[in-house]
Amino acid sequence: MRRRLIVARRAEIQIAQAQRWWRQHRDTKDAIEEDLTEAFALLREQPFIGRPVRTRSGKDMRRWTLERTRYYLYYRVHDDTIEVAVFWHTSRRPPRL
Repeated sequence: MRRRLIVARRAEIQIAQAQRWWRQHRDTKDAIEEDLTEAFALLREQPFIGRPVRTRSGKDMRRWTLERTRYYLYYRVHDDTIEVAVFWHTSRRPPRL
């Protein structure tokens, strides 16, 4: 089953900030967009591919690494949707989940 993908407002803001930074500081200006497009397609097809992580409240979440840009996608798999909750750089302290 192919699930619908939803990007939470928090993740939208984080993605926009990363895109702005990337365009100003890197030669491959579209790397974030390209990596996200590939990751979103993969997660729709294989939603359980990400590494399981636990939130503070004990809820299940998964993490997928965008290798080229070194960002994590934290997401939840629901019956018919995938919710991207957080977009976080791997060099930073883990986010509060």
